[in-house]
Amino acid sequence: MLNISRVAGETAPLPFTSLSNRFWGPGWNQPTASLSVMIFTYAIAPYEDWHKKAWSAFVLLKLVPLINVSARMILARRGYAGR
Repeated sequence: MLNISRVAGETAPLPFTSLSNRFWGPGWNQPTASLSVMIFTYAIAPYEDWHKKAWSAFVLLKLVPLINVSARMILARRGYAGR
């Protein structure tokens, strides 16, 4: 059961990054935009402005889990985690 969960977790990002589209698709069965592909596209672009946007999106993407983990650690120390 654990192996199946791990395989599903590792292959879940593939539909979001394999058939990328820079714009929102007209339907649910069409490729759509994703943040990870947009960061990559902006990072390899020849424009300096796009590089700045890619770095800012990347930093924000990494900042959200860091804040979440920090908040959980603070709450766990105070004894609020189980409530």
